[in-house]
Amino acid sequence: MGKQGSGIEHEVAAEPESPGLHALRQLAMAEIARDIELHSALGEEPLHFLPTLPTLDEQVVLDLRRERCTLPELAAERARAYHPAARPGAAEEFEFGMLRAIALEYPALSGAVWRLLGRAPRQLGRAG
Repeated sequence: MGKQGSGIEHEVAAEPESPGLHALRQLAMAEIARDIELHSALGEEPLHFLPTLPTLDEQVVLDLRRERCTLPELAAERARAYHPAARPGAAEEFEFGMLRAIALEYPALSGAVWRLLGRAPRQLGRAG
């Protein structure tokens, strides 16, 4: 399992990492590094902001989720799920389906998906 802390670790996979996942992790690591640089440039104390950053695999999942939410069919589905008139539980179902699809496509990210599923869907809704 991945370690908590600096937020850049990733899950230890039972199988070798696929080239696609490796590339996604490299992009996510660069994004986390930019976030750290920004927080530091703003004078924030690392002790306060580092624990709030996602782990490397969580960042990969968030990036994949954000990218998929831009697809026209998923963007429309997301808009319906998060609409104020949506039935109760629609946002949770949308997030579960989206993150489950990512976990099925990238089994090595399953642990990160489950951690993200534990967060409020409204928080994920603001993530992208």
